Order: sequence, then structure tokens, then C-alpha cells
Amino acid sequence: MVRGRGFDSRRLHQIPEERAGHPAGFFLSALRKRRRESNPLPCSRRYTHPMKMATATLFLAIFLVVPGAGNAGKLLLAPGLTGEGGGTASVGLGLDWNQRWFESNTGYLGGYWHAGYTWWEGGWAGDAAHAISFSPVLVYYFNADNWRPFIELGVGAALFSRQRVGDKNLGSSAHFEDRFAAGVFIGERDLLMLRVIHYSNAGLSRPNPGIESYSLVWGRSF
Repeated sequence: MVRGRGFDSRRLHQIPEERAGHPAGFFLSALRKRRRESNPLPCSRRYTHPMKMATATLFLAIFLVVPGAGNAGKLLLAPGLTGEGGGTASVGLGLDWNQRWFESNTGYLGGYWHAGYTWWEGGWAGDAAHAISFSPVLVYYFNADNWRPFIELGVGAALFSRQRVGDKNLGSSAHFEDRFAAGVFIGERDLLMLRVIHYSNAGLSRPNPGIESYSLVWGRSF
């Protein structure tokens, strides 16, 4: 039987320079330590998903280039559901922009500022949540005589009263708001549309599961 020092498996994972006490080993160890000190957060927390960064950039770009509100506006009421089946109810105020782009025989591009309040049904682990939001919304209006269809896209911001909404822990109270909707104007003053809104903190906090609201929206212009 060969007697000697006990077997240490950790020594197999050392590079040769470190096992031999080579000066390069001390240099590599110092370099690794410096990297750990300069990058204390794991990679997944230092960088956000490119699409989320694009969402924030788009929001800032729209905010800087869109015109001011005109005199026309609309009241929007929207009962809905979350992706998990919880109930939502929102009320919003839209103020139309006083400018049109890309006018043609098909239609034109316009938009409005939207400010809203949303009630979120509580889950088994908590009470109801409340949220206020603000968003610039781009709308393409199609030319038609009676039932005038339109589609809209918006990127904004929302603030929730609590981090837990329904049975989800959203990780923070502040979120980005991405929306898409399609609908029709009925007559001169009323509209109906189906709207999907996604909320996410863009990876700025953990966890970041996100949450969606699917709504049937009725609006009345004034």
C-alpha cells in the first residue's frame, strides 16, 4: 500500500501553473478576482433583453416627436381579463393629436395621448391591485363611410399600487406598457375595439413575469 498525502480532487481543477506555483498562476488568480469585483452582478442582471430595450427607446422617441393634443377627445371604458383569468376594469381619457401623417385614399396616421386607471382582481394570496398609466398611442384610421376601422399601437408607462397582481409577483410597481388594438368607429361619436396590453418591468427588477390584459373597449368622443 502506498502511503502519503490524502487525495485532493480540487487540485485536478487547477491549471498547471497554479498547481506548480508558477508566477503566471498568481497573475491569473489576481485577474479573476479583479473581474469578480468589477462585475458583482451576474450577466443576466447586467443586461436586459434587446426587445425590452427597444421598447423603452420607442417610448422615448414617440414622446419627443409627437405633437400636442387638440381639442377633441374620448372617454374609454374597458372590462377585461388577464391571461390567468382574473378580472380587470379600466377607464381612460384620450386626447387626440392635432396632426395627420401619410394621408391617402386608404386612410391616414394619427394618434392620441391616453391616461388611464385600471382595477385588477385580487388572487388567493392578496387583495385587488390598482394601476395608473400614461401612453402615446399611434392610430391608423381607414377611410370608410359608416363603419370606419382602425388599428392602434402604443408604448407607455404604468405604476401599480402593489407588486403582487392577482397571483403573480411582478417584481416591481413601475412597468412599461405595450398595447395593440383593432376596432371600428360606429357613427360619429362611438367606437368599439379589442385591446391587448402587456406590462413588464423590462428586466430592471426580479422577478419579471409580466402580465397581460385583454379588453373589450367602448369609447365615446366629445
